[in-house]
Amino acid sequence: MPLNSAIRKLAVIGPLADDQLDMIGAWSGAGEARHVTTLISGIRKVIGDRVEYTMGCAVDQDDRFRI
Repeated sequence: MPLNSAIRKLAVIGPLADDQLDMIGAWSGAGEARHVTTLISGIRKVIGDRVEYTMGCAVDQDDRFRI
């Protein structure tokens, strides 16, 4: 997604946004998590510390109130 470097603040919410292992998934073959750029780290490369991240609920839970 294109991000303008002039953006003032961005919120990223979701348990997979900062999870290298789940980014490659079961379809990765011989992929290694250490080679993955997560969504949150990619965004931080563009806009720096102007991004706020929270995990929200876990992937395998229905916990809508944990933020």
